[in-house]
Amino acid sequence: MIVLHSGVYDGRVLLWGETSAQSGAVLPARQRGRKSEVSHPPSLPYDPEATGLSVALREAGFSFAADPSARLRTGKKRIETVIAWMPTVDNQPVASSPLIAEPPKSRAKPILTPWTVTALPLSPEQAVEVLCACVGKQTLAPGVVVGSDLAFWATAM
Repeated sequence: MIVLHSGVYDGRVLLWGETSAQSGAVLPARQRGRKSEVSHPPSLPYDPEATGLSVALREAGFSFAADPSARLRTGKKRIETVIAWMPTVDNQPVASSPLIAEPPKSRAKPILTPWTVTALPLSPEQAVEVLCACVGKQTLAPGVVVGSDLAFWATAM
């Protein structure tokens, strides 16, 4: 199962996802200390990575689902990593759905914290194709769920 999300950054629409952490997986502990000691945020433990994202897009019927190792004409990788600010409780990200992970049992207030996620930058044509496919739908294929942010962008379009 994967929940697809989208966002806009630097004039580009980015598509990314969340998948349930493997059974028994231990979520990484956040590094503590001065900010200068941390080179980049840790990977989101629910990140499906390039392969999972590509498989989900193919299952949803999108022809542009790229090979994770493919490169654009500019030489840039087709799929890249970006920083997403996610609600975090006790140094663990809060999943967007209980289908991905149970909500934290802590009563601590969530704070926004940076996490590294795998994202697919979409061309304007691809963005319109994805958004049109999501209008009024909760799923795009078995196991491919439209996240609430992606549904918002589809409605806004």
